[in-house]
Amino acid sequence: MPGRDGIPSVTEILSDVGLGWHGAGFLTAERRTFLLARGKAMHALMHRHATGEPIPQPLHAALVKPFEAYQRWAETVDHSILGSEVEMIHSTKTYMGHLDRVGYCQRHPTLIDFKITASPDLDSASYQLAGYFRLLEDALCPGGPPLPTHVVVVALNPETGDWRQHNLTDLVESRLHIFDAAVVLYHARIARSA
Repeated sequence: MPGRDGIPSVTEILSDVGLGWHGAGFLTAERRTFLLARGKAMHALMHRHATGEPIPQPLHAALVKPFEAYQRWAETVDHSILGSEVEMIHSTKTYMGHLDRVGYCQRHPTLIDFKITASPDLDSASYQLAGYFRLLEDALCPGGPPLPTHVVVVALNPETGDWRQHNLTDLVESRLHIFDAAVVLYHARIARSA
């Protein structure tokens, strides 16, 4: 089902055309509900941290290790934040997305996506981040912040509290036209079924 105001999200489009997260079909409804709730809560915590808001204590047990991983990443990696948890809608209103973080990472304009897992599906993530990159291209004005030159996924291990950063810049660049085609295919399927 399309998201807010009938506008589908990047992840809805990718799932519909078969380019979404590969593991989704193997989850029980209970596990899926847990992972969605944990992800939403973790992203809220990371946003609070990024904006200097106090972190509520005590943290739920399911959030302790991934938040420790996030804090270690934030302390270790040279980065600054332009935007955190940014919802964007393409000017054509054909899709929307919720970007985790946009800023500078090791002095490069970077699109950052956080995954709460030890082993993220980088193939699916590359399509998702291609969609987010297109949203940024659509929104940024000349003379404003630069387009990201780097795209990374930061895996936050919910078991150990460790993190790992994956550079997907080249892979995302190769996925941009495929994402564009996915948007066209999604809307053609919707129009056909109407």
